[in-house]
Amino acid sequence: MDLLVNGKGYAMLIIEGADCLGKTTAAQKIVAMHEEARNYDAAICNETGQNPEIPLIQYKHMGRPDEETFDFFNDYTSMMDPYSVQDRFHLGGIIWHVNKITAATLKIIEGRLLSKAAFIIVFYCSDYRWYLEKLKDDKRGNLFDPDTIIEANHEYIKMARGNHKLQPYIDDVWDLKQPYGAIEYPSDEVLKGWYDRWIERLVLLDWRNDD
Repeated sequence: MDLLVNGKGYAMLIIEGADCLGKTTAAQKIVAMHEEARNYDAAICNETGQNPEIPLIQYKHMGRPDEETFDFFNDYTSMMDPYSVQDRFHLGGIIWHVNKITAATLKIIEGRLLSKAAFIIVFYCSDYRWYLEKLKDDKRGNLFDPDTIIEANHEYIKMARGNHKLQPYIDDVWDLKQPYGAIEYPSDEVLKGWYDRWIERLVLLDWRNDD
């Protein structure tokens, strides 16, 4: 696998969505997939005498920003970390922080993300009854009450279906309620598909940077 030759390019896969939808598990599995590819690359390079070309990618989680100190325009740029799978990012700023991101600033943030080969996935659950029960049963202690999280999930659904007023750019979505009614988290095959699409975009960015 030939990507990020000589360390060029920036990689950022973003998983967005409300609480308790499996975002963290999915992000950590994608990081593990990348690490497996990286270990394989290192083994091949040890045999051929070449230098490994696949960089380390880390899992990163964005907490709730302080509205008094966080710049919802420029501070996202400084957080666009090279080589990370990001659990929550700018879409959460739209959902949880009203009017902090405008249509104009969103387009600039999105342009900066795409220039770094970002790949954006939104998780949601269209089975409100199941989701509400899951939130009530969750013992980890969420920052918001279940009804508030349900409302946030509804806003993410609007984004996923293209009905949100800001029309944010999204590459793919995952509804925990599958078409046949069952609740399912994305399989390893689905996660690998997202990973491959992200890496393909990143390779194209590196190729463009060669010019």
